Amino acid sequence: MYVATKSEVNIYPNSFYDELNIDMNTSEPMIAKIDIADVTGRIVRNIKIVLQEGSNTNKIDMQSFSNGVYSIRISNEQGFYYTQTVRK
Repeated sequence: MYVATKSEVNIYPNSFYDELNIDMNTSEPMIAKIDIADVTGRIVRNIKIVLQEGSNTNKIDMQSFSNGVYSIRISNEQGFYYTQTVRK
């Protein structure tokens, strides 16, 4: 896991049922891309979010997802990259 110095990320709960929370604390405004991939690597959802400087909380509806393991990848154009594996 790599976290750039300009952002901090917390993804919870793990395991999730119907909703996944992504908290990000950023030192400057940015646009982030969230890719959610299944165990085969197929992107099952991608989301672009606008982050303000400071604390940001995003809730992602996961009710339609099948039980399994998912990789959450967060990136932006400034080179920030974060990944975490979660279970439903």
